[in-house]
Amino acid sequence: YKVTLISSGRTAVDFLTKYTPDLILLDYLMPVHNGAAVLKDIQSRVETKNIPVFFLTGQTDADTIRECLALHPAGYIVKPVGSAGQDEGSTRIRCWKVYGETGMMNREETEREGRPEEDPRLWQMAGIDTAAGLEYAGEDGALYREILAEYISCIEEQAQAVEDALAAEDIETFTIMVHSLKSTSRTIGAQTLSDRARELEEHARRQEWEQILKKAPQVLADYRGLYAVIAPYCPPEEPEWEKRPADREAVAELLAGLWDNLEAYDSAGAEKAAQALLCYDLEEAFLAYLEELTAALGRFDYEGCRKIVRRWREVW
Repeated sequence: YKVTLISSGRTAVDFLTKYTPDLILLDYLMPVHNGAAVLKDIQSRVETKNIPVFFLTGQTDADTIRECLALHPAGYIVKPVGSAGQDEGSTRIRCWKVYGETGMMNREETEREGRPEEDPRLWQMAGIDTAAGLEYAGEDGALYREILAEYISCIEEQAQAVEDALAAEDIETFTIMVHSLKSTSRTIGAQTLSDRARELEEHARRQEWEQILKKAPQVLADYRGLYAVIAPYCPPEEPEWEKRPADREAVAELLAGLWDNLEAYDSAGAEKAAQALLCYDLEEAFLAYLEELTAALGRFDYEGCRKIVRRWREVW
């Protein structure tokens, strides 16, 4: 399957004005527009009202479940499986086991030749239950390694975003960020950190700033500490290219292709184009653009990516 990842409700609505997917997996807690608002928009459009929409969320409170099921989605998938049905007064929920943040859809084989996959159960990672992480990865060691690598690649950026939200007293952004930390940490088997992020999320919903300011620094310190724990098991891949002098015409062509990928919300194509730019020995200013672009791609921030590429093309 071709899967397009969207980072916010507003971006999802914009995407659906241009493209019609065969299936939508929809989170509930998102910036600007929550999942219920996005589904209402989908159902209001002739072009999109018949697309099957499944909620894929960690929200298990009865009020949210009733709100979502009242909109008659194709299903409500709970992360992790098993918790929602225990909520008192909750409605019957169609629930399937889902691995990772977006599920598993006809996953292609990713093991690399000449690189034996060790048994992750033998890994010694303090604070991480590798058996639980493997369960989320469908007992697939190669996939689990990929999930871990993606997790640590976002640690500093995510932690900084939480700190920025704290400094700005932005309770909405803080709630969304710790909700994400809760979910992704559970996915890799970092259950203790996930539980503590859940506590912060609950404090945020009750706007208990005193408790948040008391607990958040240690949670973020432990979160950042996982980088050193996980990194030895996720060594960076050796680049498959050698740097070569920057070719203005070739780089301009790559930037044009990258723009087209972003306009089509093609994250895989955009990442491929960004990787191709690494082949060139770029000046420091352009390397800074590339670093910004890579970070924005990691957040599936298509609008942010387009702004970076636009600036780059203007000066290139």
